Amino acid sequence: MTIRPLVLLSVGLIVATLVASPGMAQSGAETLQNAVIEAIAKAEQSVVAIASIPKNTGTSRLGLLDLQRQFLDPDQLPIDRLEPTNPDYLPGRFSSGVILDQTGHVVTTYHSLGDPRKHDYVIWHGGESGRAVRVTTPPRVLAGDPWTDLAVLKVPPLGRPIELSQRTELRRGTFVVALGNPYALARDGRPSAAWGIVANLRRPAPPLTQTGDAIPKPSLHHWGTLIQVDFRLPLGTSGGALIDLHGKLVGLTTSLAPLVGYETPAGFAIPVDATFRQAVEQLKSGRIPAFGFLGVQPENLTPRERQLVGGGARVIRVVAGTAAANAKIAVGDIITHVNGQPVSGKDELIREISSLPAASTASLAIHRLDAAGKTRRHLNVAVQLNKKPLETWLAAYESKPRRLWRGMRVDEATAVPLALRRQSGAVPDPRGCVGVIDVAPESLAWKAGLRPGLFVTHVDGKRVESVQQFFQLADDNPSVVVLRVIDGGSGRRDLPVAAQ
Repeated sequence: MTIRPLVLLSVGLIVATLVASPGMAQSGAETLQNAVIEAIAKAEQSVVAIASIPKNTGTSRLGLLDLQRQFLDPDQLPIDRLEPTNPDYLPGRFSSGVILDQTGHVVTTYHSLGDPRKHDYVIWHGGESGRAVRVTTPPRVLAGDPWTDLAVLKVPPLGRPIELSQRTELRRGTFVVALGNPYALARDGRPSAAWGIVANLRRPAPPLTQTGDAIPKPSLHHWGTLIQVDFRLPLGTSGGALIDLHGKLVGLTTSLAPLVGYETPAGFAIPVDATFRQAVEQLKSGRIPAFGFLGVQPENLTPRERQLVGGGARVIRVVAGTAAANAKIAVGDIITHVNGQPVSGKDELIREISSLPAASTASLAIHRLDAAGKTRRHLNVAVQLNKKPLETWLAAYESKPRRLWRGMRVDEATAVPLALRRQSGAVPDPRGCVGVIDVAPESLAWKAGLRPGLFVTHVDGKRVESVQQFFQLADDNPSVVVLRVIDGGSGRRDLPVAAQ
C-alpha cells in the first residue's frame, strides 16, 4: 500500500508544528475544524438525495424497479418495501441535487438523471430539523442539457436555498467540502461530507469510450472546465454541492470518473461560473441553453509559430456565412485570446467560444502573419457568435414547447447538427437562411415535402436571414406560403405549404 506524498507532507507539517508549539497547533486545528463544521451545517439543508426509477408499464405501482426487484423475487417482499417512503427501500440509480431557491428549483447533473421519458424520480430531504425526512414524488424535470451536463427539477418548496459563491476564480489549495448521496446513503435526510483542497482547475472530464475506441467529446467539460479536488467522489455524489468554508456553492460535484472506470482518488466538480449561471437560468425556464459558435476549424500551432507568438490556435478553415466569415477572419490567422482569456491551443479556443451565450459578442485577439510567416499584425476583432449545434448522441430535453410553423421547427443554420446535414446533403446559403430542425409526420410542412436538414432561403420570394424574420414573413401570409429550400438532391426548389 502506497501513501500519497501530499499526505506524508501534511502529516510531517502537523508533527513539526505540534513539537514546536502544541497549543498553537491545537488552536489552529480546532479553528479549521469549526470552520468545516459550520460550513456543513449551513449548506446541508440545501442538498437532497435523488432516485431515478425506470418506468415499468407492466406494473401499477408507479413503475418502481429497484435493486431489491432486480435480485429478489418481488412477490416474496413485503409490499411496503417497494415504496420510497420505507427506510429499507433501496433505489437502483441514485444521485444528489442542490436546492437553488425558495420556489423549489433543484439542480443536478444531466447524466445522473437519465431520460425523464423512461424514469420516475423521488427526492429525499432532511427537513429543517435534519431528522424528519421528507419524500417528494414525483418532481417535475424542467430541462436537461448534455452540453453543460446540467438538469433542473421543480419540487414543492423545501429546505434552505444554497448561496452561490461570487468568486470569479478559485485557487489551487482552497479548502472545499463535498456534500452528497454516496451509495444512496442520504435517504435518511443527512448528506454525507468529504473534504480536502482544490487540486487543480480547468481539468477535462475523463474520456468516454465506445467498444474500446474514443468517441467525440459530448460535453463542454470534456474540453477542460472542471474543478479537480484531492479526494474521491463515489457513485451517487453527482449533482451534490461543493462548498467553500463559508458554506457557499463553488461547484456541482460529478462522479464521472468512477462511472467510466477511472480508479483514482481525484474527484471533479462543475464550476459555478458565468456559464453555469446562464445555463441554470435557462433550464429553470424549461429551455435548453444556447451557446456560441464561431465557424472556424482550429489547429494547434507549430513549434515555430509558438516561438513567434507564444500561444494560440491557427485557423485552417472558415465556414462561409458564419460569424467568423462575417468578421473577416482568414485562414492562417492565429487567435491568441477570447475576451482577454489566453488560448493555448485548439481545445481551449473551442472551450472558450462554446462557453459563451449564442448571439453574444466575443472579443478576439488575433495575430495575422504574412505569406512568409515573418511579419505580423495585431488585430482585435469583435464577433457576434452564431448558435452552436448539439453534436452529441445524448438527447436534450425541455418542458417549454418550441414554436412550430405548420408542424415544422426551424433554427439558425449553424444550429443544424452535422448528422442532419449529412442525411439531407444540403449546404446552407452563406447569404442567409434558416435550418429545418424537425418536422412532425403528416403535418402541413411534411406533406409539402419539408424534411429535417433542409435550409430555407426565401419566404414568398423574400430572403430569410434569421429565425425571427422567418416567422414574421411566414405569419404575414395566412394562406399558401411558398418556401424556397436547399436540399442535397435537386439543389434549390420552391415548396408551397398549405394553410390547412
